[in-house]
Amino acid sequence: MMKNSPVWLNPLLLILFATLSYIGIIHHELCLDEANEWLMAVNSHSLVEHLHNARFTGHPPLWSIMLFILSRFTSDPFYMQLLHLGISLIATWLFLKYSPFSTLVKVCTIFGYYFLFEYNLINRSYNITWLLLIIFCILFNREKRNYLLLTLTLVLLANIHAFSWL
Repeated sequence: MMKNSPVWLNPLLLILFATLSYIGIIHHELCLDEANEWLMAVNSHSLVEHLHNARFTGHPPLWSIMLFILSRFTSDPFYMQLLHLGISLIATWLFLKYSPFSTLVKVCTIFGYYFLFEYNLINRSYNITWLLLIIFCILFNREKRNYLLLTLTLVLLANIHAFSWL
């Protein structure tokens, strides 16, 4: 049986993760594929046009739809980064709160390469996959499973990235 971590540790880890992430996004220049996704969303006049333009990106449409909706309010790509950071913070909080791992494993996971940099700072759909997988695990481990929510989570996963199909 693992000893529970102090109550203040998860919020402290989340604040540290958020601080490092924010510093990272303000210093991160968008890669070509990130800018391309954002510019397609900003320059599309309708969702149908956007989905038509995004059909060659090789990814299912959920991230593109989210960017299109956000681009109706602003054309500044910084807000795409903030949306991505928000998704990352929700995923990290759920991971810290519900994962059965030791504190060391949690710290190494959230501050490791993939979760701090690849899934967090680079604005691609991988981050939503991480969030939806955590949500699925939480829902699946409940004593009373809600199969409708589990199915909805799997449907969303199938529409975020090809790797999520696995």
